[in-house]
Amino acid sequence: AAPVEIDVENFAGLSEEEKLQAIEMVLNRSIRANLARDGGGVEVKGIRDNQVSIQYHGACGSCATSTSGTLQYIQTQLKQQLHPDLK
Repeated sequence: AAPVEIDVENFAGLSEEEKLQAIEMVLNRSIRANLARDGGGVEVKGIRDNQVSIQYHGACGSCATSTSGTLQYIQTQLKQQLHPDLK
């Protein structure tokens, strides 16, 4: 099946499911490969009021930068590619 195209220009107007698909798209395109290189990973747990909940896997779970630099990188990518109010 072809990948679903999400209109991220209207991110705020998307359904919760579409928002989650858009977030997964950004993670797949910009973030997961970098985390995997260091033996880690990230899973989206949900979104509520522009707050994205994630869970780290592998090396990311015990890495000191997962709550600082790595988290800031993920937040920046989501804000730049989807919506500035995401956190």
